Amino acid sequence: MKKYTLLIALLLFSSPLSACAKEASPPKFNYYLDAGSPAIAKKMAALDIVIVEPIEMQKKYIRIAQKNNTQVFGYINSTEGDQWNQKLFQQFKKSDFYHDKNGKRLYFKQWDSYQMRMSSKHYRSLLMKEIEHLIVDRGLDGVFLDTVGNIEDYLPKKEQKKELQALQSFIKDIKTKYPQLTIAQNWGFTALEKYTQSYIDYFLWEDFSYKTVGNDAWAKNKMKLLNTLQRKNNLHVLTISFSDAAKSAKLAKENGFSNYYNKEGSYYNKW
Repeated sequence: MKKYTLLIALLLFSSPLSACAKEASPPKFNYYLDAGSPAIAKKMAALDIVIVEPIEMQKKYIRIAQKNNTQVFGYINSTEGDQWNQKLFQQFKKSDFYHDKNGKRLYFKQWDSYQMRMSSKHYRSLLMKEIEHLIVDRGLDGVFLDTVGNIEDYLPKKEQKKELQALQSFIKDIKTKYPQLTIAQNWGFTALEKYTQSYIDYFLWEDFSYKTVGNDAWAKNKMKLLNTLQRKNNLHVLTISFSDAAKSAKLAKENGFSNYYNKEGSYYNKW
């Protein structure tokens, strides 16, 4: 009888973080944006979730992973126009691009991409067609919306609300049109807290590295937000650390987050 009393006491007085972390084992995942191979397919099949570039990853390897109950998410660059994807890029209108107060486009040299306007109906319609063609038609399980955080990271404060509202509308439309899809979002804490939390299933935190987030007040506040949404909305949190592999993994585990270490940083072309 004492054993049961002790167990009940532990459950009642355990912290929210501990309870959240112990509800279930966080899913194992990877983020890979290059072509597949038999070896890659075998690695994907051993995971719970994998994020792939649907233009690059061959269907046969996706099917192998899915037959082993791996959820496959297709990558969509939600707020940037990539010049490498000329088939899509050539369909953009001038009004689809974000322009600053001087009329200049916002260019990201590192990625050879431009910031786009989520508030452009034409741009959103093109993204929806990409989701239909690259994800739905190919039988993927979910959509991974990258660069959501760009809106709050790069746009002036007074311009953010309009873009975030458009983002919310876009994600709601995905949910309505393709209810079978699981939706994941990369970064964008303001977007998550105020606009998207009711419509997404997974949230990715890149550079969840202990030296960056372990003792940072802002990061701790965001972890608390995510813990709340884990309990409230059953949100699943994925994290990728770029350094301090062991400490980062421990911190993620304490919060009930999935984690893996990527020594290449924000480049995902190696497994």
